[in-house]
Amino acid sequence: MGRAEPAIAFKTFGCRVNQADSDALVRKFRARGFAIVPFGAPADAVVLNTCTITHVADRKARKAISRALRNHPDAVVAITGCYATVQEERLTELFPGARVFPILDQDRMIEEIGELAGAGVGDGEAGRQGGSGKASRARPIVKVQEGCDHVCAFCIVPRARGRSRSRSADEIVNQIREQMAEGAAEVLVSGVSLGRYLCPESGDRVGGLVARILEETEVPRLRVSSVEPMDFDRALLDSLSDPRLSPHLHLPLQSGSDAILKAMRRPYTAAEYRGLIEAVRAVSPEVAIGADVMVGFPGETEADFAATVGLIEELEFASLHVFPYSKRSRTLAALNPDSVEDSVKRARVSELLELGAEGSFRYAARFSDTVREVLWESESDGSLTGLSDNYLRVTGPGEAALVGRLGPARLHVCADGTVQAVPLVAAMSGGA
Repeated sequence: MGRAEPAIAFKTFGCRVNQADSDALVRKFRARGFAIVPFGAPADAVVLNTCTITHVADRKARKAISRALRNHPDAVVAITGCYATVQEERLTELFPGARVFPILDQDRMIEEIGELAGAGVGDGEAGRQGGSGKASRARPIVKVQEGCDHVCAFCIVPRARGRSRSRSADEIVNQIREQMAEGAAEVLVSGVSLGRYLCPESGDRVGGLVARILEETEVPRLRVSSVEPMDFDRALLDSLSDPRLSPHLHLPLQSGSDAILKAMRRPYTAAEYRGLIEAVRAVSPEVAIGADVMVGFPGETEADFAATVGLIEELEFASLHVFPYSKRSRTLAALNPDSVEDSVKRARVSELLELGAEGSFRYAARFSDTVREVLWESESDGSLTGLSDNYLRVTGPGEAALVGRLGPARLHVCADGTVQAVPLVAAMSGGA
């Protein structure tokens, strides 16, 4: 403790918004002169940015907190994020050796850690040298919106994040320009409830924001994070013709049963969701559409589940995230006694995961022997891994010099569903 260049490690759980929050914290700690080190390495401070979307998320966070306290007895261990916000007292009781900071107290967290770890305010040169590397700089997350106004029966997030609020479009555009100057090849626009974005000055929704980013910056590739179907801004479709906007959308479904959607307090029907998917594909037939689906919501019958299976089979998602319902205290669904047996939940999750894998393979197979833009993110022993514009995870031969670069690659989809890609290095952009 008290070194001229104190070290800090981060562990981030949950969604891309949490990752964006951690990225912002990294920048602020660098400015205070901290070196950023990997989680588990010797450190003067450890920050755990937690998630509380399910009981599993809570359990993972508790295990990591225990490990951090055990492995860093002399460090400042700080807990923040959604779990720390909705269960501040419980975490304080469970881990008296740690400090708990709700999301709105993160500025105070920075000040206290800075004082306790002996960091002075400076230009952060040591922290920049200890940064997170070329790959993370090449694909930063820009959070444009915070909070959620919806009252979905199963969700605790509004209690953790508060009501919806949006950043200035000017501020967002300037941040993206800064990210590009640092080597960004792709920028991910994200928010807790992204479809609720509303520019304080212009009144633009997320479609207008995306159009402005494409018009006012030269970002090589822009990707839009998850958008709730009831908040989808049809103006987004106007930008899908721009080759710099990734043909990839994530539109949470949750259930294909109108009865369950109503019980969840999701303000759309299966038919309305189907209509949205059809509208998107009419504009961009190659678009990769992903979805979240929850099984085992209280009262979900075999018929309800069959309706979900049928809709998924019909819509053929490029990716499917499947979650069993997890009871969250202080939510409306927690009051519903009509629970679904855990064994039934597990069986339904397994069935949908298999269905999702089949859909992912069929989508990827459409692009075998085609050329797509790939952002190469890492290299090991002459093998690259990256992400295509249409959200295919790929591997291919290549040198570390390609990491952080965006360029064309020829794809080949293997029988096991993996996607191989051979870089065509004549035209590469982004990176340093």
